[in-house]
Amino acid sequence: MEFVELMSKFIGDKQANAAITDYLEHREINARGGLADHEIPDLKIFTERTLAGYVGAAPARIILENYLSTRGSKMEDVFDIFGSVTISHASSREQLSVLYETAQIVASGDELQVVLDNILKLLAAQFKFDLCVIRFLEEETMTLVVKSQQGMSSIHFG
Repeated sequence: MEFVELMSKFIGDKQANAAITDYLEHREINARGGLADHEIPDLKIFTERTLAGYVGAAPARIILENYLSTRGSKMEDVFDIFGSVTISHASSREQLSVLYETAQIVASGDELQVVLDNILKLLAAQFKFDLCVIRFLEEETMTLVVKSQQGMSSIHFG
């Protein structure tokens, strides 16, 4: 179920599974063992509210809408990168701001290269990094290939 998967990326597996289990206890299950079609909009609202408790209302809305619209595309991998950082209730405004701005960049609809470049520009500016690099694993050669870089030249990091 994609809503559990999304919540797991941002709040962790344990919290996501517990939230969904509680939610499903009071819902109508169809013959295939899934939620009835008319229950899906409520699940979407529940997912957004659950995320909002961790990242705030505006970022949660952006994350949910854009994650669902990018399912199956290369942009889904970008959410995987940023979803791997679990955000706690105690996260600072700065961290939430970066998450919010990153979600906006991903949601921009720009080509993958432009999105990657803009994310690195944001991170370099926000955290004063000398070098930011995104590398993808090239499966044929099993080597890491630089897809985007901000800061020093490639000579500096080999």
